[in-house]
Amino acid sequence: MSERNKRIRSGHYERRVALDASQANEEARTVPASLSSEHEYERWFGREVLVHDDASVDLSRAKSGLPLLLGHDASAHVIGRVDNVRIEDRRLRGDLVFHDLTDEARDTWALVRDGWMRDLSIGYRIKKWEEEKGSDLVRVTNWEVLEASVVSVPADATVGVHRSDSTRGENTMSDDGNTVTEVGGQGTVVDLARVSERSKKQGLTEGLKSGAQVERVRLKAIDQAFASPIVPRTEDFAALREEAIDNGWSEDQTRKAIMELMATRAEPAFDHSSADDAAAAPQSRQVREDGAGRTRMSMGRDERSTLSQSIEQALLVRMGVITDHAAVQDARERGVAGLDLVAMGRQFFEVNGQGHLLRGLDKHGVARIMLRTGPHTHSDFPYILANVATKIARKGYEEAPTTYQDWANIGSLPDFKQAYIPGLGSFSDLNEIPLGGGKYEHGTMADINETATLKTYGRLFGISRAAIVNDDLNQFARAGIAMGAAAARKVNYLAYQALIASASGGYGQTMTEDSTALFHSNHGNYIASGSGGEPSVTTMNAAEAAMMKARAPYRSGDTSTAYLNIRPAHLIVAPEKYGTADVLATAMYDPTGTTSAKSLRDSPNRWKGRLTITADAQLSALNSGLAWIAAAPKGNSAIDTVTVFFLEGQQGPYTEEQDQFDSDGRTYKVRIDAVARALDYRGLYLNFGS
Repeated sequence: MSERNKRIRSGHYERRVALDASQANEEARTVPASLSSEHEYERWFGREVLVHDDASVDLSRAKSGLPLLLGHDASAHVIGRVDNVRIEDRRLRGDLVFHDLTDEARDTWALVRDGWMRDLSIGYRIKKWEEEKGSDLVRVTNWEVLEASVVSVPADATVGVHRSDSTRGENTMSDDGNTVTEVGGQGTVVDLARVSERSKKQGLTEGLKSGAQVERVRLKAIDQAFASPIVPRTEDFAALREEAIDNGWSEDQTRKAIMELMATRAEPAFDHSSADDAAAAPQSRQVREDGAGRTRMSMGRDERSTLSQSIEQALLVRMGVITDHAAVQDARERGVAGLDLVAMGRQFFEVNGQGHLLRGLDKHGVARIMLRTGPHTHSDFPYILANVATKIARKGYEEAPTTYQDWANIGSLPDFKQAYIPGLGSFSDLNEIPLGGGKYEHGTMADINETATLKTYGRLFGISRAAIVNDDLNQFARAGIAMGAAAARKVNYLAYQALIASASGGYGQTMTEDSTALFHSNHGNYIASGSGGEPSVTTMNAAEAAMMKARAPYRSGDTSTAYLNIRPAHLIVAPEKYGTADVLATAMYDPTGTTSAKSLRDSPNRWKGRLTITADAQLSALNSGLAWIAAAPKGNSAIDTVTVFFLEGQQGPYTEEQDQFDSDGRTYKVRIDAVARALDYRGLYLNFGS
């Protein structure tokens, strides 16, 4: 058996794909999904390809539906199932069905439906593979799908809690000279030397832009990998951490090596004989001896998970994040809502079989242990606090009074590189084709691209040891909510700056198309000071005429007679003109007309019910709040206005822990990656006011 085949294990592997929330069925609570494909996937042992045909994919478990989990967590409740699993067009497809029996399932369905959770991952087991001769390509020709999971963040493909069904294979040779491996007996080989060698080679070839900065980031990532609650706090993992640091391993290589070692020593965390039964089965208490020969009682994984959820829910109720009466009652019935923070910590450690760590400690000592994490400490309580921090920041973000969503479009960018966003543009005019036949010529699209580059914005907040000792969550909650609200305000500011930023000869961002301000006389969409007026039937008629007569863009050298005929649907004003705009949008007759009966009959308000009014204080910066903007319908497929882009569609703040070794508490970083960009001037019109 080759050394390479010894290293390929058919454990529980994972692959991630994107969900399309637009296909969600609200009534049936279903989402059709593409579960996997034959796309090459980089594993540390080579490039893996899952062959998708009837002979290669074992769908025996899927006949009655696969279990649908959250984050591959078999210890949590099943949130649904995957029905109609089949192979189509060399892809594995199925229908995700979410049940309505638990809060977890309902919450996950809402997040998927609204596009907040966009990733799906399948768990599968490899039974047989072929190695392509002279290549690192591995074609999996017999594999079994075990489960599907909704995941919140892209996971490392070879890192998972449930990689425990470890086997090794026996080799045969196929007719074409490739090595074929079939799963046989038990056993694994962890080749940490190879991982180390790869990391060294990668370090030599990629180079470093800033050695000190990159090294700090690498060391932090390694610490976070070993701080995961699934990583045992033992000497062998501590030694592995030192090896990762000394040998220059990347975060991905470190996580893969951790799973290699876990597979050789950990008890099976996932029973592949019944994926759905394992997730639902109750876990019993276990009596075992620790290293000093002391007998301890520890809870099973379901009880630990339930307690963590109970503590998290109780904290959220106390901080006012959860206010629903039924949820508040549930938190009280769970038995931890009335405990102070230190008492919660004591109960958490007892349930996790670690109560002996707190014996003899006062409140300060317990609080110190509760806040610790890392390879040489024992507390997973910080992960509860991190979840709470994320939810309070999200509450602040969602409740912040922002208005850009009323009129701006939402998009996503994959990374922080400069992106070129093609304009909708226009196609060349159609040529007349003579009767009896004629030549059709190729047309062209207007060569219009606007650029956008994501930027990161963020702040820190935290919880101190003193706050835990004093059972004081007020400052923690208020700071987290304030940080979330600040993230929302920042995005709102960016959207309006795209409209009102000062530019040469006009206002708004400079357009890449012609190096001219968004609102400019050259664009025919700007009425300067002295010529404008407040929102009225007359001034809106003028705005409509200008927007309708905007010409479709076309490639240099072509000609076009096409008009876009854009009709304004949004009226964006400062608070100073909100009342005037609101009257214009609702009055039956022209608000500026006389009050005589005849004049009213002769002066209908044609804008009644046609405009969505948005008022935002950001516009007060233009002409003391007298300026106003007309905009094309949001999401109009014929023309772009302003689009707010987020990183990978993460529309909202991202919260993570900021390691502070010199801080007596936990610090959390709230950041948001966003950019707002005007993509076309033709759907926008600025009247500077009187």
